[in-house]
Amino acid sequence: MSFFLFHFQLLGQQRIDSLWIEHNKATDDKLKINLLVSLAREYEETNLDSALAISLKALTIAEEIEDIDQVATLCRRIGVIKRKQESFLEAYEYLDRSVNILIERKDTSGLVGLAASYNSQANLENDLKNYDRALIYYLKALEIYNDLDKTRSLGPVYLNISTIYLSQGNYPEALKNTEQALRIFTELKYTSMYIPTYLNMGEVYEKEGDLSKAESYYIKSLKLCEINVSNKNAVDVLSYLGRLYNKLGKYDEALSYLLPGLQMAEDVGIAESMRDIFKELGISYEGKEQYKSALIYHKQYIEMYEDLGSEEIRMRLSFYEMSRNYEEQTRIQNEKIQKARFRTIIFIISLGLMVLFVLLLFRNYRIKQKANKLLAEMDELKSRLFSNISHEFRTPLTLILGPLEEMLAEETSKRPIQKTVKMMQRNAQRLLELVNQMLDLSKVDAGSMKIDLSETDLLKSLRVLISSFTSLAEKKGIRFDQNIPDGELKTWFDHDKIEKILTNLLSNAFKFTYEGGIISCLVNLPEDKSSIEIIVQDSGKGSPSGQLEKIFDRFH
Repeated sequence: MSFFLFHFQLLGQQRIDSLWIEHNKATDDKLKINLLVSLAREYEETNLDSALAISLKALTIAEEIEDIDQVATLCRRIGVIKRKQESFLEAYEYLDRSVNILIERKDTSGLVGLAASYNSQANLENDLKNYDRALIYYLKALEIYNDLDKTRSLGPVYLNISTIYLSQGNYPEALKNTEQALRIFTELKYTSMYIPTYLNMGEVYEKEGDLSKAESYYIKSLKLCEINVSNKNAVDVLSYLGRLYNKLGKYDEALSYLLPGLQMAEDVGIAESMRDIFKELGISYEGKEQYKSALIYHKQYIEMYEDLGSEEIRMRLSFYEMSRNYEEQTRIQNEKIQKARFRTIIFIISLGLMVLFVLLLFRNYRIKQKANKLLAEMDELKSRLFSNISHEFRTPLTLILGPLEEMLAEETSKRPIQKTVKMMQRNAQRLLELVNQMLDLSKVDAGSMKIDLSETDLLKSLRVLISSFTSLAEKKGIRFDQNIPDGELKTWFDHDKIEKILTNLLSNAFKFTYEGGIISCLVNLPEDKSSIEIIVQDSGKGSPSGQLEKIFDRFH
């Protein structure tokens, strides 16, 4: 196998070198384009990237000299290369451009090119598993070739149509069209097409379960490769044989075809063949119980399969379809996407039990780690919470217990002074407020906190509340600026919650503003009175920049 491939590559390189020499000597632009097209065809068998670069160079020259025929042809060739590289969106754009140019042409040459472009569009839709659309394009190409009596071109179209029926599971129609293609190739002695035809025939029998007959056609294809070798055909033959021997449980024989097939597919850059061979290699190594190697190839297959069915490509292609009045195709396309996703999920689930077991163990280990970390954080939060609550309760309790102890120590007939009783009352009230706040906090966490609305003059309430801090400002030597609109604003609001929010803001401002500082409280009311804005500013040191994001963390 390696000898005849090497011999073919050597001959191919000689042809490439000869074409480059002619191109470098050429001065006529049309001649340069023809030589570049020939070079691209040579490279297409061995290096798709080089074939693409050369075709794009030829397209640039054709556009410069306004050679419309060559522009259409090169757009089709570039679309074919992009399809082989699985750049489906770009392939669609180039093929669409080729079709649009050729539809304007009415002569025989334009129709032949149009049929070829329809055929290429059908191949692209076939790759994307849009079988109904692919069949429409193949039938358009077939109609044109029949009208023009292009018998040589009919064979490949019949062969392509058979692949559609094969994909749809219609094996009698697939076999019928394959036999029709083979009759045409035989009459015309079109030997280069024997290999894909035999492969198609073998695949029909393989799908029907007649593996012995399938093997005979695959072996015929393999023998023909030695006579009329093409890297793409050779890759397909090796891939099909590998798949067949996997089904027969002959994993060593399967590997003897799949491994060289993968090397050739990588050398040429045929992504679709690489993906199929990755799948079969995974099956071979799994059959040989070499699970590590099997897992590697299964992963590579899944990655390439997901790239092929990406949502972005399919959505953007749907846009082109709708623009060409194929509304029904959108529904079909969505069904194909769902089926592709379902097949991917089924395949992933079917991976070896050993891999699944390892993943479950690792997952359980991570869950336990996260749970332990969460428990530690909750313990720390509880400790901090109890510490803060104890600190808040201790001060008013101390101020209540102190006078009580003094009264108990004195004569029972002696009554406490009113100032002491009022102080005890204030601190008892403070304790009650703390308890109420904790109850409010639990209501917030439980989602049962209710708003107690009443219709009152909001501006008047704000004036009273803000003015109550004036005496504190004078005591601390702080300038307290207040800016509240005149008039009244009767509206519905929760007086208690407004008071708590504003009191908290102003208390913090006074707590962290030193003597001589400035605190301002500004109330903004738009003309339509649809909202109100309250701004509290102070000249204190403020919160450290690193702590601002935690300002609303409870008990921080």
